[in-house]
Amino acid sequence: MIKKDRRKNPRIPVAADLAEPIEIAVLRSADSTPKSKVKALRIPAILANISPGGMALVAFGSKKILEGVDRIRLVSNLPGLNRVRLDGTLVHLRDREGVQTLGVRFTCLAEKVRNRLRHIVDDYADCETRAALNIPEICVGSGCHFFNLCKKAQKILTP
Repeated sequence: MIKKDRRKNPRIPVAADLAEPIEIAVLRSADSTPKSKVKALRIPAILANISPGGMALVAFGSKKILEGVDRIRLVSNLPGLNRVRLDGTLVHLRDREGVQTLGVRFTCLAEKVRNRLRHIVDDYADCETRAALNIPEICVGSGCHFFNLCKKAQKILTP
């Protein structure tokens, strides 16, 4: 049986050559601690995929570091999303032999950034559909919002 994807927003994978290590701030607070006393722990991670509603991150190290996490914050440097602050809540944490996969739902994201991500995801999906249908001219060129992230052989490089 095929498991249904419960996400509200489709995600785009981050190309392997764009998957550079980033630093995330993991914010946690004890129940008795006021929110003003939140402790931040900075850990290295890799952005695996992103959508207007959330993202997946891969972090290395012990699962104990991430237990009790309230929020996650990072500053993205993806092309088209330079120096954008992304805040979210941890919705799932999977541990596989010391490698943690984190699912994050955005809680604070500027509408301008959300719309930009929506356009990128839509154009990526359109490209994938054209490729699946074997349409001769897959790439629409620099008019595509995903263009700067694209690493496909069919990419049309225009001067």
